[in-house]
Amino acid sequence: MLREMGIALRWREAPPADAQAGPHGSAALPEARVAGTTAADAMAAPVTLQSAAWLVVGDAVTAADATAADQERLLDNMLAAIGLARSAPSREQRAAFVGLPEPSIGEGREADAWLDAAIDAVRPAGILALGRAAAQAVLDTDEPLGALRGRREQRAGVPVIVTFSPAFLLRHPVDKAKAWADLCLAVRCLEESDSTA
Repeated sequence: MLREMGIALRWREAPPADAQAGPHGSAALPEARVAGTTAADAMAAPVTLQSAAWLVVGDAVTAADATAADQERLLDNMLAAIGLARSAPSREQRAAFVGLPEPSIGEGREADAWLDAAIDAVRPAGILALGRAAAQAVLDTDEPLGALRGRREQRAGVPVIVTFSPAFLLRHPVDKAKAWADLCLAVRCLEESDSTA
């Protein structure tokens, strides 16, 4: 019945207390929000992040948002277009999505520590920042989204590509072509990194 109402169901399993994150394992990230969770849920328990080729940072989507299902679908379609999925079995095809933390922990050193913990947990080859807030948090800048798009940035030595959030693209579908160009840039960045490795 919840699915029919458009409420996304999510299950999270915390790793055993003695579990260590291996080269393709997972790690717990405290105080993170992921799509489909409420702030209270996220603060109550750590979120398990698997190692993935890409770390995707964006706004967390809650069931209370009327476009939540459409945002989730669009995000999955964007990732699929470049050969990624949040539930892919192999690290090379997996993207780990984390929603921005609450504003109270989303500023200054706390935000930096939160993002560094996500990067350490996922060990991505690239970071995709979806939307202005994500881009500004990941890159620690106040530049507008338009100035950050279309170029390769870095955080902790990891390439960062900035594009529009699914919520923005649903309101402005004319910009989907620009988002596609950003995703193609992300693929090229990884190909270049692979060829120089």
